[in-house]
Amino acid sequence: MLQKPRQVPKAIGVDGAITLLQILFDHYEHQNDLKWGRTQALLGLQVAGIAGCWAAKESWAGPGAVLLAAIVTFALGLVIVRDDECRDANLRLMQDIEAMLLPGDEWIADVKQNRGKYPVRIRVGTPPSGIAGSDILIGFVIGFIGIDFALAICAAMGSL
Repeated sequence: MLQKPRQVPKAIGVDGAITLLQILFDHYEHQNDLKWGRTQALLGLQVAGIAGCWAAKESWAGPGAVLLAAIVTFALGLVIVRDDECRDANLRLMQDIEAMLLPGDEWIADVKQNRGKYPVRIRVGTPPSGIAGSDILIGFVIGFIGIDFALAICAAMGSL
């Protein structure tokens, strides 16, 4: 969720603003990496839950394994949503710093003039409109939970 714009103090200067932008971008990348690491753990958890359900389909442990996977999937889904919120917490500030440093399209001339003194600019965009990757990921989490419950019911009824 984007916060309202914060004022970037002009007193920090260009070098300070670039350093601050690098720090904020490192935080953004770190939170994004955490999210995708948790997504990989979620996929591994689903494979383990389904395999456990199949291997122990004749006992109570089969439905139990897949129900446990559903509960942990829900918890990981909440953590993934929180990772997105933490990742985007400073997005507006990053946009403000970028606008302060190089308003409009002046950055092309600035990069040519300084010949690499400053790192090449990465434009901090606005969140996408419509369906974003995070929305799709939440859809997968909900789908996995539904599949887990369906498998638990089938295993409990002996239909696997």
